[in-house]
Amino acid sequence: MARARTLVISLLTALARWRAAPFAVAVVAVAAAAVAAWRLEPSADISELVARGSPMWQETRLAARTFGDDAIVVSVRGSLQRTLLTSDLARVLRLEGCLGGRVPERALRELPRVCSEIARLRPARIVYGPATFLNTAAIRISDELGRRSEEALRAARRAAAAARERAAQDGLGPAAQEQAAQDAERAELARFTNQVLQLSLRYGLAGSPSLADPDFVAAVVFDPTRPAGTPKARFSYLFPARDLALIQMRLRPDLSTRDRSRAVALVRRAVRERLFQPRYGARYAVTGVPAIVDDLAGSLTAALARLLAVAVVVMAFVLVLLQRGRRRLVPLATALAATAVTFALLALVGGELTLAALAVLPVLVGLAVDYAVQVRARLVEEAQVERLDEAAALVTQRIAPALVTAAAATVAGFFVLLLSPLPVVRTFGALLIVGTVAALAVACAALPRALVPRSEPERDRAGGDTPPTRRSSARTRRSGLVARARDVPWRLFDTALARPQRVLRLATAVAGVGLVLGLFVPVSTDLARLLPRNLASVEAALAVQRASGLAGQLDVLVHAPDVTDPRLLRWMARVRSDVLRSGGWREGRRCGTERGNSPLCPGPSYSELVGATGARTREQVRALLAQVPAYLLQGVVDRRRGLAVMSFGVAAVPLAEQHDLVEMVRSKLDPPAGIRAEVTGTLALSADAAGRLASPVGRLWSLLAALAAAALVLAVTTRRSVGTRFDHLLPLLPVALAAGWSGAVAFVFHVLPAPLGVELNPLSAMLAVLTVAITTEFAVLLWRRYREERAGGSTVERALTVAYASTGRAVWVSAATTLAGFLVLATSDIAMLRSFGILTALDLALAFVGVVLVLPAAIVAAEARAERQRTVTAGAPAAQPAGQVRGSA
Repeated sequence: MARARTLVISLLTALARWRAAPFAVAVVAVAAAAVAAWRLEPSADISELVARGSPMWQETRLAARTFGDDAIVVSVRGSLQRTLLTSDLARVLRLEGCLGGRVPERALRELPRVCSEIARLRPARIVYGPATFLNTAAIRISDELGRRSEEALRAARRAAAAARERAAQDGLGPAAQEQAAQDAERAELARFTNQVLQLSLRYGLAGSPSLADPDFVAAVVFDPTRPAGTPKARFSYLFPARDLALIQMRLRPDLSTRDRSRAVALVRRAVRERLFQPRYGARYAVTGVPAIVDDLAGSLTAALARLLAVAVVVMAFVLVLLQRGRRRLVPLATALAATAVTFALLALVGGELTLAALAVLPVLVGLAVDYAVQVRARLVEEAQVERLDEAAALVTQRIAPALVTAAAATVAGFFVLLLSPLPVVRTFGALLIVGTVAALAVACAALPRALVPRSEPERDRAGGDTPPTRRSSARTRRSGLVARARDVPWRLFDTALARPQRVLRLATAVAGVGLVLGLFVPVSTDLARLLPRNLASVEAALAVQRASGLAGQLDVLVHAPDVTDPRLLRWMARVRSDVLRSGGWREGRRCGTERGNSPLCPGPSYSELVGATGARTREQVRALLAQVPAYLLQGVVDRRRGLAVMSFGVAAVPLAEQHDLVEMVRSKLDPPAGIRAEVTGTLALSADAAGRLASPVGRLWSLLAALAAAALVLAVTTRRSVGTRFDHLLPLLPVALAAGWSGAVAFVFHVLPAPLGVELNPLSAMLAVLTVAITTEFAVLLWRRYREERAGGSTVERALTVAYASTGRAVWVSAATTLAGFLVLATSDIAMLRSFGILTALDLALAFVGVVLVLPAAIVAAEARAERQRTVTAGAPAAQPAGQVRGSA
């Protein structure tokens, strides 16, 4: 590590002496920006927010390949009675046929042109909709009536023949035999007629079942025991509310991103066609994961440009406000160059413009400005006692070691983000690592020569912070810094020096309580709650959720050697019943969050659709399968692969409760030998991701790993240069305490009522790690400057005052730019980025307070303890604590 650091410092020194560096950096920045703009494609893949590679993920992908991927959902908002019991049902049926893409060529000529385009693309694996369901039910009932009619006729003939034979054996004449046969035949037909009457009463049949028969439709859909127009609870996946029906278009999993986007666009065109428009008040809206992802991807490029513009304006304002001199904006230029290089590398490795890339942009600009500010500040300081052309090389010798150490500790903390189960967090961490390295390299390479003027008058203007006193001695310079520092009302700094023990005890107590509270704050991974609500698809999804009370569907994928095995069907029926009962569902209850509703309700299931729970042999199961339309079966069973599905609707309860429901369903899966089952689906993956992120143990380990990584870097790079064994860990004390304070911030915002409350999401769940990584840099830079002043013979208080007056001023600016980078995210219309930016900015503000307050207190306490030890060893009187000798500094 030490050899690597020496190599890095040598390289930075060489770059600083290269007079063409600023021009070269500018050329690289322009080229990188051009490459990034050309290569980066927007992508909003939902899989970025879930844990890939787990058994649940693998089974979900298998289910998608077999039964269709996430569905484009068309909501039909309006009174179900007006939609289903009128001619509007036929219009909905035509729309569903168009979306399915399997309309015969002749029929396509009578449909809008968009239907032909859908038929050529064939994006749907299957389309579930209210009209298709009712039409299939009518066909199935008609077929069932026909089958039973044929069976009744055959049974009547057999009964007549048997009666005739018995009459002949009894010695009756031909007329009596015929009469007996007729009586037996009529009795058998009467039995069939009674069955038909019962079926007619059940389905309201006055004739052959048909979509045109309102009585039939009403008998199938509506619950006669509930208020008029209330759909049956077992059909909640089609009719989740009295004024809502859903058409689900499950996509083929082999569609490319472009084809999925085109499918969404075609569906939106189709629902606007006049031929499909309901006449009795219903309206269509397109939503579902593919539609939301497509809308979000389309907005990412504009969002990136907007965030970049805001970041540039905010950073420029901060730099002009907090710095002096004519070249205050040079750090912003180098920061933009480093950011461009980072995004160019992302494009060159085939990356995409994702949520993680969007989130990292303003943050990276802030961090890059941070390093540039540190280099500029030291250049200005050294320019007061050295020639500027000499200071350019001198700065890399003095500040490069501290910057490299600080950057290495920061990068080590960012590496912990790569351990996250979520790709969005890993990508965010990887971009931060690359961006930090690029920012350090560009700042050290470009700034020294960019700030070195070519003439003496220009050098006079370059200093900026104070009147030029280059010929004054180092002692005079430090005295001026001390006087200037005393003019600054840093009450926190004064308190830390005066009462170090009290400051440390109070800070530790607050951090301990905050850490415990923060570990139990829940995390939201609900897609609709993390994304912009002004997207049409998100608005439609939230409207469906409000109307239905449903958050989505939970699936169980079942593997079996033979899906016609009666054992499998009986087991699936038993598990389904057990899960529903444990979830609180009863016949007649609905899914939802209202009082009396159940958080779980029935969904499509292989065992339920086949209705084979009473079958005893495989032949009986196959006979029943033959009676079910293949169109419906393809959504719940694949006989060739030995796969079957049972589904459950899940109410829009908090994500922690959804996670509990997933675990409950998983606990009920005790399949017989030879059968496997796994919970699958987007909702299950989201709940699982939330459970992992919300795990107190997992969060604690991530925090400890970040601290350990930073401690390792400090131990390797600085241990030999300090006086006592553990002095190199002093900068981590305020960092660790700040991580505990971040937990308190998260808890406070969790308990605040809306709209003040801010939820933790996949990015902000790693707040403590980010706080450690970023704050370590500030603490290390100040601590290293303090050690430098102590090595020059300054007292503890004098060294601290000089460190905070010189390097501390640059750290103030650095902290401001870093905070500004996160606050820029608060302007985003993407809820996930907005809440992430707000919480992180607050955490970093507290962390910086910790650096100002806790680090001096820790240093004073450590120096006092070391002095006492030396006194005990030497037998001399103890030195007066630093906080009591400030007047003599």
